[in-house]
Amino acid sequence: MSRITSTLTALVLLLSVTSARADVITDWNTNALDVLKAANVLGNPWSRAMAMMHVAMADAVFSVQPRYKRFAATAPPAPSASAEAAAVAAARQILIQLGPAQKSKIDELYADSLSRIPDGPGKNDGVTLGEQVASIIQADRAGDLANAPDTYRPITTPGVWVPTQPPLFPHYANAKGWGVTKADQFRVLQARKQRCFCWSGRGRFPISWRGDCLRRCRFSQLL
Repeated sequence: MSRITSTLTALVLLLSVTSARADVITDWNTNALDVLKAANVLGNPWSRAMAMMHVAMADAVFSVQPRYKRFAATAPPAPSASAEAAAVAAARQILIQLGPAQKSKIDELYADSLSRIPDGPGKNDGVTLGEQVASIIQADRAGDLANAPDTYRPITTPGVWVPTQPPLFPHYANAKGWGVTKADQFRVLQARKQRCFCWSGRGRFPISWRGDCLRRCRFSQLL
């Protein structure tokens, strides 16, 4: 009897797992992967696109359910709006901007997502809110220098070899980040602020700041 009970319990759990459906956030994460793949968006532009969509969806949801701090949206919370509709509308607007050739596919996915949300004022308000939030994120990223022309040229002299494969997207070093304000914000080795201490069999001792600090020490600690 215990074996039969265990088997039935396992079957119930399996059926419940296979019939479960993801929410709109994970749905549109999958949708974005398909859309960007079809649009041949790769590398840093792909990361930027995914970040824009997810930040827009997050700001849209938190404009309805103010549980966390929003990234760019500042409008008062709209608790009567549908958070799901807001997220779907925000994702659609971002993806259409980034993959306009995939608009028909995006609209098909959009219609399918909205069909799963009950009609009513909350749904309509959510769509309007999501579009407004997406516009804010688009404006915030409009001048992020992610689409700046590639001006990198290797510096060399006759007879000096340089890599034949240029770096990918070098202009992103000057692009506007999401949580980082400048490229060297979290750089560890800053001689003007830190001293280098090394450990040896005799204990810890300071050494003069030099670029070969880590090479000279088996274990090191920057203070």
